[in-house]
Order: sequence, then C-alpha cells, then structure tokens
Amino acid sequence: MRLSYLPMAESDQSDDDLLAATTRGEERAFALLVSRHADKLRGLAFRLTGNSADADDLVQEAFCRAFVQAKTWRHEGIRFSTWLYRVVTNLAFDRSRRLKTRRLVALDAVAEPIDERPDALDNMNENERRQAVNKAISNLPERQRQVVVLTYGEGLSNAEVAGMIGITIEAVEAALTRARISLRDQLRESGWMTEEKENERRSRPLHRA
Repeated sequence: MRLSYLPMAESDQSDDDLLAATTRGEERAFALLVSRHADKLRGLAFRLTGNSADADDLVQEAFCRAFVQAKTWRHEGIRFSTWLYRVVTNLAFDRSRRLKTRRLVALDAVAEPIDERPDALDNMNENERRQAVNKAISNLPERQRQVVVLTYGEGLSNAEVAGMIGITIEAVEAALTRARISLRDQLRESGWMTEEKENERRSRPLHRA
C-alpha cells in the first residue's frame, strides 16, 4: 500500500474515532489520519536519518503498520500520535543498527558551539558548524541520540520521551546529562566550544517538565 500525503480538510473527529472508522472500511478516515500526522512524522524521521528518501520510507512503514493494526488498536493510555512517534523512532534506530550508518542532522538546540573570537569567526561558516554538531551527535550511543533527537529536535518533554520509548523520566534525564557532557567534550576538543559558551550552557536548566 502506497500512501498519499496530500493535505485534506481537517476533521473534528479524534484519532480514535478515525481509527474506528478505518476498521469499518472507511478509506477516507485513514487518509485523514495520514494527512493529520504525516508532516510531523516526516520531520522526526528526517532528523533521525538525515535523508529525505529514508524519512519517507520510515513514515510509509509506520502508517502501513498503523493501518494493519487499526482493527486491534488498544491505546493503553497513550495517544495514537505518540504511538506513531514511537514506531518511527524504533524503525529509524533499527535501520541505523542494520546499516551501521549514523547520519543525523545537526540539532542547533542541543549545542551552539560557536567560537566568538574574531579570527575564528572569520574561518567558520554555517555548514562547518552544522557538520561539527552532526558528527558529535552521531558519535553518541543510540539511547542518548534517541533522547537528544526527541527532546531537542522534536521539543518533547522528558515525560513524553519516557513514555514514547518505554523508559523512566529519570533515565531520560540521565541520558540527556551524559549526552550533553559528551557533546561538550567532543565540541571542545574540536575547537567549537569555548569556555564562555560552556558556562552559558551550564547555566541553562536541564529538566524539561
């Protein structure tokens, strides 16, 4: 089944209502679900893969799984959108393990490793900066990369990330702490993190409610 991502007029029906309609054979109901969630899922998938074609494949697979499971959908306390995020995230990291590729786009919200010395600024450009952050993120262990992408890339709270990937909030916070330390050390070693920037980032609260 190849899905169409063409935008459709928004429905006031809930996701659960549309899933129920899908099980009754109403094709438009599932098309509305796809239209409602496709853009956000594609954004997440792209951040996790760094490749538009791969991102589209992951989103396609996630919606195919949703279509197959619509008849037996049990939310078990989580929203359908959260379930979709979880599927895309797991698919992305399964793919990463299989192909041993680490192609994450830079997440500027995680680190802003700009050396503000005039001579350094003259030699820097945006592409180089993104590549440095990208490389640092790609070197993180998979769990740390996962929480970094979901927290800083997608703007999810610690509680949302925990529920999505099936770990505790404390585990999310611990992974973020380790990730930030690792990113700081990598960027400092490569010359992209100054002491001033490091102190500035340390002053920011880590917890995201």
